[in-house]
Amino acid sequence: MSDIQRLWSHLFGDAAGVVCIGFGDRRAPGDKALDGFTERFYPYPGSAAFAEGILRQQADRPRRETYFCAHLLRPGARARSKATAADVTALWSDLDRATVPTGPLAPTALVQSSPNRTQGYWRLSRPLPPAEAEALNRRLTYHLGADPGGWDLTQLLRPPGFPNRKRERETTVEIVSIDDARTVDPDELDRLLPPAPATSASSAGSAAATLSGDEPPVRLGPYALECWRGQHPIMKDGKVDRSTTLFNIARELARANAAEHVIAAALAERDQALGYGKFADRPAQYPREAAAALAEIVAEEAAPGGATGDTSRPHQPGACPLCARDRATVKRLAATHGAVVKVVRSPGL
Repeated sequence: MSDIQRLWSHLFGDAAGVVCIGFGDRRAPGDKALDGFTERFYPYPGSAAFAEGILRQQADRPRRETYFCAHLLRPGARARSKATAADVTALWSDLDRATVPTGPLAPTALVQSSPNRTQGYWRLSRPLPPAEAEALNRRLTYHLGADPGGWDLTQLLRPPGFPNRKRERETTVEIVSIDDARTVDPDELDRLLPPAPATSASSAGSAAATLSGDEPPVRLGPYALECWRGQHPIMKDGKVDRSTTLFNIARELARANAAEHVIAAALAERDQALGYGKFADRPAQYPREAAAALAEIVAEEAAPGGATGDTSRPHQPGACPLCARDRATVKRLAATHGAVVKVVRSPGL
């Protein structure tokens, strides 16, 4: 059995659902952005071997990075979103350089994503509803001092047995250990873990300071990246509607599965970087905008005929995330400004 199949078997067990894989081209070593990022969705466990084969074909290409979603999606899902998440059978954490815990908090599986950097997994004794698992994962992540941006649902992680091309020197992701005889009781975790820090405007502001350069905190498609860089402002009376433009950026981040606290931090950074200063004197507004944007995207993706995220078939009705974004934006603008709004899209989008 290959390393990735060993890990999937450990994490998902006998659960049935959809496994999500993703891949894209690293522009250059050290660059966070990936060009042409694409996701594929396959029934699990029936098509697990086929999904692995697709990942291996992709990994044979220069600069190509590969990922998988840390939990299964509901049967029939064609989008990686909170709305499509299945019950969670294992927790995860991008430990990075944090100390690997021992004792009752020791992970049941440990993967080395690059030299001296690890990812931990905790196979649960029983599945948890997605929201409950996410909350427990957040507490686990903060308690361990792991990557604070890696606890949320739909998180993508690196598959073992595949190359990591983030740095100048390519390395291979490797399994350090898997203990198939052990599970972790979520009730015991709940007793052991302290509460996670509250999300607040001050934490959003401090997190914004950690964003580097002009790069977004999550991978964005071409149009969304242009929105992030301020290239598609929403205009009102010949001027930039700063509030709606920032909200549009928040929606694109939410669509890319950024966590609420990450969106809030990114909005604070964008508000300053783009020179808007809309909420500079009201920092508590950033978390509110983030929550509202995330709620809209979750509602869209859960609704019949909503965005499916299946970008391999972008022109089918209801399957195009751009169309779903435009419909929602038109509705919001019309309600806000009481005007007829027409969407004009540039050729090629």
